[in-house]
Amino acid sequence: MKVYKYLSLLLLFSANVDATVLLNENFDDVNALQSKGWDLINNSSASTEDWFQGTAGIFSAHSGAEDSYAAASAANSDLDGGNASNWLVSPSLNLNNGDQLKFYVRADSAEVDFHDRLQVRLSDKGQSKNVGVTDTSVGDFGTLLIDITSVSPEWALETVTLSGLGAPINGRIGFRYLVTDTDNNGNYIGIDTLSVMTPVPAPGTFYFLGSGLLYLLRRKFVWSA
Repeated sequence: MKVYKYLSLLLLFSANVDATVLLNENFDDVNALQSKGWDLINNSSASTEDWFQGTAGIFSAHSGAEDSYAAASAANSDLDGGNASNWLVSPSLNLNNGDQLKFYVRADSAEVDFHDRLQVRLSDKGQSKNVGVTDTSVGDFGTLLIDITSVSPEWALETVTLSGLGAPINGRIGFRYLVTDTDNNGNYIGIDTLSVMTPVPAPGTFYFLGSGLLYLLRRKFVWSA
């Protein structure tokens, strides 16, 4: 009856395999982000404030308390035709091909004509927070993962699967609120419920594991006969 024992172990193994969570952030306290390894860098022309705690009066968070999201707005610049380039940079992470970034983003539904823009960029330079020093520079964050040129007026899930990495890297993910001519094009956005994880192996993985185990067991019984 050892065959049942082996199959039971396989099923137990498959049932307990879970995603490896590299980062979870719900933005309950934006002021505490830097103590957790995040960096807030505002390269907007005539920059004023960094990313800030969400304003429940504009819209509520995707989850949690009504203001528990990170927000950026045209007021990050000078509101007089300037450009916004406001960065929220994650802690350093060990990343591989296949890792997934998921987050929710939305704009203010009352101002749908502003076409707020959000870029997500990747740096493979370890703990570097170099995003350059101007409203057009990206520094070490040269890899564009996603460019949302007109953020949805409702919470929308965005998923990015890393690919094309030549090898595992240690790097950071940068969220860049990017608006040209904030007087006419920028208003207010929020991001919430962010995670970076290594997904669960595909179901086919367990099929091949099980098939291989059964093959070995059959060979064992044949040899023992």
